[in-house]
Order: sequence, then C-alpha cells, then structure tokens
Amino acid sequence: VASTPVLFLYSCEIPLLLCLSAHNVFVVFSVCQVEVEEGAESVQLPFKTTENLPEDAKVEWRHYDPFRTIYVYQNGSDQPDKQDQAYVDRIQMNEDLLKTGDLSLTLKQPTVTDSGEYRCEVDSTQIYRYKTVLLKVKGLCLCACVCTQLCVCVCLTVLCLLCRESSGPGSNRGHQEQKQLH
Repeated sequence: VASTPVLFLYSCEIPLLLCLSAHNVFVVFSVCQVEVEEGAESVQLPFKTTENLPEDAKVEWRHYDPFRTIYVYQNGSDQPDKQDQAYVDRIQMNEDLLKTGDLSLTLKQPTVTDSGEYRCEVDSTQIYRYKTVLLKVKGLCLCACVCTQLCVCVCLTVLCLLCRESSGPGSNRGHQEQKQLH
C-alpha cells in the first residue's frame, strides 16, 4: 500500500487538510496577523509545528519590505553573524526548538517600523515548512499642551496616520493628554 503524504494548511486557528500523491514531503503553510501597540515590552510571532524536527533542519525568520534576516538556526545552533543589526538583542527564540517544534519568535520593544510581513521557513532534506505572520505595530498619538512664559497655553497635536487607522474617526483610543501647566 502506497502512503499518501498529507499537506496541512493553517490560517491561524483553522487547519485545512489536503492530500498529495507521489510526494514524500510534508508542508505546513500558515498566515497569521498579529497586532501590538508601540511601546509594548514585546510581541510574539507564533509558529508551532510538529515536534522532533530533523536535526539537519535550517530555521530562518525574515522580515520583508525591506528584506532583512532576523534569525537563523543551522547546524544545531544559532547563527548570529547572519542576523540583521537592527534585530541584535531584540529577539528571543525558544530553546530546543527542533525538539519542541515551537519556532515562535519574540520581538522585544516593537516599533512602527517593525510592521510588515515576516516569514519563518524550516528546510531540511526531509521537510519544508513555512509560516507568514503579518505584524502591525500601532503608533501612539499624543496631544501635548505647552505653556509659554506668558502662561499662554498652546495645544500642539501630533497626528499620525497609524493612529487614525487603528482608532477610527472620532475615537480617543490611543490618544493621551497632558494637563495644562500655569
């Protein structure tokens, strides 16, 4: 009896199952969207797959637009020399990632410029899997009141397009005010 490999498609929570014939490769594909406020301590880009991945597997996280390599695990260890400088000391991966199958990446101190498409790829002689994560880091809008020497208060409003997108018209979400000083 010939075995029929299975292809799992994930859309974050809902797995879809397709059968492929004449291939011995299992592929996991997934797209997920993650949102976080700028100034948060960290954000996790999730990717959990099967346990006990092959020892020769290469795990690579990338950020697109602009293209940057975030993290590389190869030959049984992290490869910090292949990491983009913008992410040095800003990422964390789980230990024993091949054994546990938890390839989630934690990004520390996310900023608006971290928004965009991320992809994790797992490649070996036996498997190829990947997951795409769309990260949206919402910026903060501030309204600051400044007093001059004459105690004339001038209200300066800093508007940002990201705040409008995340808050919607007429909303005060993400809007902070400082009290006037006299």
